Amino acid sequence: MNARPITLLAALLALALVTPPSYGQNDDTPPQDMPKPASKPPSAPDDGGAAKPSPLYGEVDALNAGLPATRNPPDLSTPQSALEHYMTACERKDYLRAARVLNLNGIPLNRQAADGPKLARQFRTVMKQQIWFNWSDVPDRPDGEDDDYKMEEGQSHGPTGPRQNIRIYRLTIGDHDYEIRLERIKPRGGEPVWVFSRQTVAHIPLLYREFSPGRVENAMPEVLKRREILHIALWQWLGFLIILLAGAALGWMVQFGLNRLLRQFDTTWSHAAAQAIRGPGAVAVGVWIVYVLIKDYLALAGPVLSRLEPVLFAAIAAGLIWFVQRLIHVLTGLISHRYESYNSDEANILLTRISVVRHLLMFTVFTGGVILVLGRFEWFRNIGMSLLASAGIAGLVLGIAAHRMLGNLFAGLLLAVTQPVKTGDAIIFEGTFGWIEEIAITYIVIRSWDLRRLVVPTAYFLDHPFENWSRGPHQLIKPVILHADYRVDVDALREALGGILEETDLWDRSMPPVLQIVDFHPGTVEIRALCSARDPGSAWDLQCHIRERLLTTLRDLDNGRYLPRERVMLVDRDGEERKPEEQTANWRTAEESL
Repeated sequence: MNARPITLLAALLALALVTPPSYGQNDDTPPQDMPKPASKPPSAPDDGGAAKPSPLYGEVDALNAGLPATRNPPDLSTPQSALEHYMTACERKDYLRAARVLNLNGIPLNRQAADGPKLARQFRTVMKQQIWFNWSDVPDRPDGEDDDYKMEEGQSHGPTGPRQNIRIYRLTIGDHDYEIRLERIKPRGGEPVWVFSRQTVAHIPLLYREFSPGRVENAMPEVLKRREILHIALWQWLGFLIILLAGAALGWMVQFGLNRLLRQFDTTWSHAAAQAIRGPGAVAVGVWIVYVLIKDYLALAGPVLSRLEPVLFAAIAAGLIWFVQRLIHVLTGLISHRYESYNSDEANILLTRISVVRHLLMFTVFTGGVILVLGRFEWFRNIGMSLLASAGIAGLVLGIAAHRMLGNLFAGLLLAVTQPVKTGDAIIFEGTFGWIEEIAITYIVIRSWDLRRLVVPTAYFLDHPFENWSRGPHQLIKPVILHADYRVDVDALREALGGILEETDLWDRSMPPVLQIVDFHPGTVEIRALCSARDPGSAWDLQCHIRERLLTTLRDLDNGRYLPRERVMLVDRDGEERKPEEQTANWRTAEESL
């Protein structure tokens, strides 16, 4: 057998075992100003087109050469051991030893020994104040690999293989983000170590100026600063309680002052604003004062403040939404009250439009405020991104869920434009007589004749027929149905109807008295009287009045002779019909016996 292929195969296998593998899925990109590895440039692709893998660390000539030499070098072989060494050295106030965990290569050699401990102390203050992490989330392997590596909440999930640098946390100042990273560095002739990146060290002075202890914290006794409850110092808990009380008191005082100032103008609009500010003004101003005092004087840790800020912002927004809605309600109420005394179509149309606009504005303010508040929460933004990513399915689900609400919303807008009914109209809806009391965006309130309130969804109302007695001319013609005996004197009833109408003011005289026999029934005739009135309410009262008076007239006419009767035909034993006079005599005898 030819030994050349075997020798070539063995050489390739040895090269594969010696050469570090290529991990091209690092989850984080190294900072731009990180020292570039002092390694040779990658070789050109071979015949297979694949480049040689890059090492999983940055190569430098020396690391922190300006620091004095030590006989007991720290263990920086893993990210967790590096962090542990830094925290332990800072607790012992050995900031020179803690500086060995910082990449000081961006500082001149003659200044590293002086600036290194200072930067380590400042960075410890920033970490204690702003950076919280779980030790279990920090990899404890030299290559930085951890299958369950997640670090801070909200970080996107990346590859879990070996890494050259790791992001511990992200701090935000204004519109800029500053990342706290650990990087793996290999000095020439030494082993790879994990240290805080050169870019992180360059940002320490800026972060310290932003998050350094304030005058209030410096003035606190050590016992209040050392004692912690849920990772928050005791003095901060006490300060938070004091600030809450101060915010409530100052908010009430500001509201009281604004209320007094607005009422001194003695105008309708100023009184409306003063009435609207009562309540929401104290909430909004008080919470805003609490937010400012907490941010400027309490010096809460970044994770605590990041969770508290959305809550305070939500409270401020809730107060403002409450104030704007109350202001809209008060102002539209004042405008509506000016036209409520006018009983005309123009006034009712205007009242309807004011009602719809009021509900539309309040709905818009509420919806916009809720979206603005929820946008401050990370979980809501994540949900929004998920919905955008799955727009088709999410749109279908939301469309089905919001079908009724959107249907009522568009029906309310259609009702405001077309106005088949308006505020104050008398209608009959599904057999119930009443008046339109309120027209909102999504529902209509009908006040029934017995003072019940029927709340009907707008879409349901427009999908079903209804009678509008107030649309067009308000004049109505109402029928009165009466049943009488076949022998009734119709002329006498017609004359009585004319007298009844003449003696009442409910009759508008637009239609002369009309009384007719409109149908025959077994034993009775159906009589219909017509009456007209100027509006639905008068028409109803006139109809009842005529019904009562015609009944009285029919009862008194010939002693009730023409009231509905049932007749009985008498026959003898042979089945022959008796003579009319005999039947009448027997009928009278039966009536006298009764």
